[in-house]
Amino acid sequence: LDMLIIGGGGILMDFYNREAQLFGSYGYMARRGKVPYIVYGCGAGPITSTMGKFFIKKLVNYSDSASVRDPKSRDLLKKIGVRKEVEIIGDPSFALPSIVGEKSKDRIRQIGVTVVPYYNLAYWPEANDIKYDSYVQGMADNLDALLDAKDVQVNLFSTKFPHDVDVTVDVYNRMK
Repeated sequence: LDMLIIGGGGILMDFYNREAQLFGSYGYMARRGKVPYIVYGCGAGPITSTMGKFFIKKLVNYSDSASVRDPKSRDLLKKIGVRKEVEIIGDPSFALPSIVGEKSKDRIRQIGVTVVPYYNLAYWPEANDIKYDSYVQGMADNLDALLDAKDVQVNLFSTKFPHDVDVTVDVYNRMK
């Protein structure tokens, strides 16, 4: 690689048990491989665990450039011991061109949906079976209503294996 960009979303956090270590390891591997890397336009927080603070602080301090999307994120990084200059650039998604006012020539026929296993202990820091069940049923009901009302195809997909796959199967099994 010529450069690694670690960015997007609120990824500088330890709410999930693996995020800080995952993104921290990307920075570590880049550094070991002598590949420059930047932390670009991220959100930070929550960062409460000792392990999370360690990995995120190292990730940002060793980056070639660091930027966040809001002042609270920068302040939190400074609070956990980040010494590097951290710029506030706003959320990069706001720089995307707007297509408001342009009408699509074709109607929407394909809809992609990914679901996250909210309140499932395999993914969430604490389990709540009632909330998880309600979420799964609500997703199934909403997708059924969409399919009933529109001539569309819904494509369920997962972004994190195996957790998103498991909840996707749960939602699919509840659909008509």
